[in-house]
Amino acid sequence: MAGEGYKQDWIKFLIYAVSSNDETSDHLETLWDTKSLTNETVYTKLHHKIQSLGKMTNSFLKTVEEQHVSAK
Repeated sequence: MAGEGYKQDWIKFLIYAVSSNDETSDHLETLWDTKSLTNETVYTKLHHKIQSLGKMTNSFLKTVEEQHVSAK
């Protein structure tokens, strides 16, 4: 079914987005842990934004998986 493929493409894209966000979070933690980033205000602001984006993307992924109705 063409419509189902479209839904699966969305899911695949969103999984990539979630994974990229997780990787970015890991990179930020590494910068902080190695003292390559020492400005706590910048670190905290970025950390919160990355966490927020991850929550939103995961929520959207779950919605697409559970509720997206493909066109027939």
